Amino acid sequence: MEEETVNRLITDEVEKIDDSERKQFIRSVLSHERKHIDLENFGYKSEYKDMIKEATGTED
Repeated sequence: MEEETVNRLITDEVEKIDDSERKQFIRSVLSHERKHIDLENFGYKSEYKDMIKEATGTED
């Protein structure tokens, strides 16, 4: 499996989401997770905060 490939069962569920912005956000999270799945104690917190800010257009 390619490093960035997400399990098909998961992507099939994501495809059922109607809201395109929500769907793209979830795809981004999954892609980020997959890229770093083999790293021990990977620091997700700041990356997720940045992704949420970008997706919502907020600075909080």
